This record gives sequence, structure tokens and C-alpha cells, in this order.
Amino acid sequence: MKRTFLIGIGLGFLAFVTNPTAKGCAALAGSGPVGINTEAAVIIWDKAHHTEHFIRFAVIDSTKGDVGFLVPTPTTPELALADKRIFDLAGKYLPIYRGNFSAPAAAGAPAGETDGNEPVVVAEQDIGDYHAVTLDASDPVGLGNWLRKNDYLWTDSTAQWLAPYLAKKWKITAFKLKGSIGEEISTNAIRMSFTTDHPFFPYSEPAEASKLGGSQRTLQIAILSDERMEGKLGDGTPWAGHLDFAGSTTPPTYAHVDESDWLGYAKLDDKPGVKLPSKLTYFSDYSNPRPGKSDLFFSASPDQSNYSP
Repeated sequence: MKRTFLIGIGLGFLAFVTNPTAKGCAALAGSGPVGINTEAAVIIWDKAHHTEHFIRFAVIDSTKGDVGFLVPTPTTPELALADKRIFDLAGKYLPIYRGNFSAPAAAGAPAGETDGNEPVVVAEQDIGDYHAVTLDASDPVGLGNWLRKNDYLWTDSTAQWLAPYLAKKWKITAFKLKGSIGEEISTNAIRMSFTTDHPFFPYSEPAEASKLGGSQRTLQIAILSDERMEGKLGDGTPWAGHLDFAGSTTPPTYAHVDESDWLGYAKLDDKPGVKLPSKLTYFSDYSNPRPGKSDLFFSASPDQSNYSP
């Protein structure tokens, strides 16, 4: 059964279009976005080694079919299966416990090109529910040809979205969520570790991703660093993220958690030289539509005091 996956942002998901002749698959009339019921990330920032450990998780509405997505990173990422309990751990630092670090939320492809240099496959692996391929791509035509050949639905807006990353020679990791047809999917927590000058969240997205329906779209980010952090969009646009907590990674008495769980759940506890950062900063973003024209970068906040509402 041939499947075609529409590609979206690192943490956003868009519907795929099935091959209408494939038995057992229902063809869609269009390629509208898939609902995101949960969107969350934990970032562990190792400033000394310029390394970001990025862990993401989602619960998505997949009634429209299978899901594929792309994640740009400045360098080739190491992929590992993390423990979902890391998101629950983050929520327990808040004075009012929010449960599992989440709140519910509810085109045709352009013609193929014959020219272009195909990307180089840097790494390929099955990890949890995903099949992941990391690509070294500098030519958008060649990248589009490769993605179409591998059953992704390549659109003009996706090409425009990826162009700045290709110009900067970032790596692109293409994920397919295997066997994803169903009413709702709770994905594995995947850790991506990569070197970068500044920790970031892949906030930029193709134009159609900002048209997600529903009354609420929720993003929650916990970033562990040795400094209280603030987030700013790369294009200078103010970020609507709301500060929920800033304090020590030594748990408050009401949390009843073990701080060693951070590295254990991230599957970093056996990595030489990796230490638990001293600070936790926790944000929520309820923007809908999201102004996803630039990525979200984190840096030390001018205010290093603790914050707890």
C-alpha cells in the first residue's frame, strides 16, 4: 500500500494524501492540517559544549491518515528514544501541577523536476514509532525530488519554508510516523542532540500549518540551562510565550520528584561529560494562528531571579 506523507514543521503535523488506488486507504479531498492535541518540548542546553538536547512529544489527531514531518538542525543530530515521563516531570515543578505537561488543542504537490542534485543520506534509522532519515541537502530541487520519491507530499510553501535552512547548510531530518492511521496517536518521545551556537525551538513552519483549526493551540517548552532563559523570534517578532516558572532544577518540596530523573528520562545519564543544568525555565504559548515565520531562540534573561506565580 503506497502512502504519501505531507511534510510539516518539526513539532507541527500536516495531513498526508493517500494514493486513491491503494486498497484499504481512503483518499482525501484535500490536504488540510492534522489537529495537534498536545505539543511539548524539553530542551537541555549544554552551554560548555554548545550542545542542545531537544526532546519532543505529541499527541495528534490522525483520522486523516499518516503523518510525516521534517526537522531542520544546524548539524547532524544524534537520535535516541527518550522516556515520556520527562514531560510529566517538567509539569511537577509548577505550583499548580498540570499533569502531563500539556493542554488539549484541537494542496496539491507541484510538478516534479528532472534537474537538481539529490541530498546525501547522512543517517537512517528506525526509532520507536518513527523511520528517520537525516539529509545533507543544499539543492531545493534535488531535495524535493528525493522527498517525492520517498512518498512525501512536496508543496511550494514547504519549499519556501526550507529555503533559508538549505542556504545555511543545515541538516534536514525526515520522519515518518509508521502505521499512523487512527483516531489519535501518542508518539514516542524522541531526543535529538546536536551542536549549535544558540539553543532554539523549530518554531518556523510552512504557510498552511498556521491554518490549524480549533479554538486553542498549545505549546509548552521547558528549557534546562545554567541560567534563567528568555525566548525571542529570530526575525525580531515578539514571542507570545508566557513565563510559568523559573527556578532551580533542585525540585521544590511540593514536587516530590528526583532531579536525577531529568538525565535518566532523557537517556543522557550514561553520557560522559553531561551534567544536569542548574536552572529550569518553563513557558506556555497559546498563539493560534502561530506567527511561525522564524525560529525561536533562547538566551540568558537579564532577570536571573526565580519566578513562580
